[in-house]
Amino acid sequence: MCITSASKVFVPEAEPNGVTDQAEARQELCRFLAGCYCEPGPEFAEDRLFESILAAAQRIDPELAQPAQRLGQAFTAATLQDLLVDYTRLFLGGAAGASQALRVGGCGGTAHGLPHRPPWPMARAFVLAVHDHAQSEFYRELAELTELFVRLEGQKQGTVTRH
Repeated sequence: MCITSASKVFVPEAEPNGVTDQAEARQELCRFLAGCYCEPGPEFAEDRLFESILAAAQRIDPELAQPAQRLGQAFTAATLQDLLVDYTRLFLGGAAGASQALRVGGCGGTAHGLPHRPPWPMARAFVLAVHDHAQSEFYRELAELTELFVRLEGQKQGTVTRH
């Protein structure tokens, strides 16, 4: 079972150390995005997951805010049945989709999110596979947000260049 609970949307208080706030926001966004790669369910909306994703994204980089909003909108617009079908095909299915990218590329050996310090090329290969094979707008938006976040983090650490 994946932990996605964000039952309280984080509202940042005045932080004396902006670095600490950034680190906490990155950690939260990693956890929330990883949760989106788990089997979708009504708890995503009930736990206000997408509001929490947006709040964390806004604290990290303004460039992440719009993709974070689109992710929540895509979830709301989709039926749970359609998301479950796409999830199954992408992550539990046979040779196509992200499940194949995981077997070939590794991506830390987990289909349910990025490791704490992901190998950027493998993480990018994984999210591109999700994007390219997704049938739902939700998984395409999730892949785009994840790829942008990974790219921005890599640029901060000097390990990823903009493509």
